[in-house]
Amino acid sequence: MRKIILTVCAYDLEHPMLNLFNTHIKPRIDEYCLKHGFEFIVLDKFQPYHRDWSWAKIQEAQRLMLEMDNGDLIVLMDADSIIMDSEMSLIFEKDIAIAHETTGCLCMGLMAIKVSDFSRKFVDAMCDEDRHEKNKHTSSWQIWHENDAIYHICGINWGEQPERVGTRDTTPFTIDELKENVLFLPPEYNVTFNPNDTNDPTDGYRTIGSLARPERIVEMGNIFIRHLAGGVIYEPLADKYFNYKMR
Repeated sequence: MRKIILTVCAYDLEHPMLNLFNTHIKPRIDEYCLKHGFEFIVLDKFQPYHRDWSWAKIQEAQRLMLEMDNGDLIVLMDADSIIMDSEMSLIFEKDIAIAHETTGCLCMGLMAIKVSDFSRKFVDAMCDEDRHEKNKHTSSWQIWHENDAIYHICGINWGEQPERVGTRDTTPFTIDELKENVLFLPPEYNVTFNPNDTNDPTDGYRTIGSLARPERIVEMGNIFIRHLAGGVIYEPLADKYFNYKMR
């Protein structure tokens, strides 16, 4: 079984996130990969894709899947995501696993793709050129890029919970296909910054609640991946996380 963690780190040389990635984030991913038998692929320069750079991970995954076997695994992880737990499993029972961030939104900060006929169709649908041309001028597509594509393919409107999967006519799949093959991970796998919280990571992070999903605290000791979600504005906060060794 081939297992890959794939990220894009194509920052300019003077960008502060590049130093954070090389000094702190990459060594943790290297350690995790060594322990669990993953390859680590870093796209460190912009690829010749004609879309916004944020599409590079999913489009590279689409290319890699052509040379991979069913049952192989690709985990897409943002370059500003800090692994906090070296024992966490990134192998899930369903073919597509997508993490909620702390705000409740689905986010490409972490997406696990188990190669299969379904996942190939899912990724192809995300990257579909006709879909991109149809939606590229909408505000949500321009702001959220491939994250918005997830909502399209899962058939969910922005702000709706996964319980509504397949109820929007943008998905090429049936409700049963989506429920059988897509797993929505809790925010422990994608803890983003909530401005209502303190800057002390020992306080944990409060999820934003909704009628379907009540607010709760993600405790520091339960965080699998801390996603800085932009990185630069939270650089001082990042230092506090780097003081914690991986569990």
